Amino acid sequence: HARLLAQTATGLSLQSSDLDNLDLDLGHYTATNSGITTNNRHAIHANYARVQSGSATFAGGVYRFSPHWKGSLYAARFDDVWNQYYAGTDFTYPLADQLALIGDLNYYKAVDEGRQQLGSFNNSIWSGKLGVRYGAHTLAVSHQRNNGDDDFDYLRQSDSIFLDNSIQYSDFNSPKERSWMVRYDLNMSSYGIP
Repeated sequence: HARLLAQTATGLSLQSSDLDNLDLDLGHYTATNSGITTNNRHAIHANYARVQSGSATFAGGVYRFSPHWKGSLYAARFDDVWNQYYAGTDFTYPLADQLALIGDLNYYKAVDEGRQQLGSFNNSIWSGKLGVRYGAHTLAVSHQRNNGDDDFDYLRQSDSIFLDNSIQYSDFNSPKERSWMVRYDLNMSSYGIP
């Protein structure tokens, strides 16, 4: 399959930034398309388990403790498959002009729900990153660990996983999998390239 069209979903999404330093999100989705058709009547699918459900719901928010530090809490339900909980934090600590220490921690917990289409499971996964940013350049080291006996799953085609070693083609989220990554990033917008 090729991505000919943008993926769309049928549902409701609400976002609020009315409270100081707090962004709130709420969503409920009942159908999606696959990116190869305009038909938006497809069930929602899990990425690894190859199961589907009639709805997915999430709620949560991001709180900015300071201009350099924020935390996130979210909960999600993939009906009759899993409930998933997320906690994360990231920071940028300025050391000098254009020089900063960066880091984050991410933690997910997933448990079976409803008709338990994946069977009985109870899974957790986490990642952490520490690095240095100088102007457009970032060098970081991250570690990720799946503590469960199952793949850590998420919704297909949603890119809805916030783990440091989960990149475009590899998630490093197999049962009991541990991974390390050393990564260099260059922000090209600093050189006038979008």
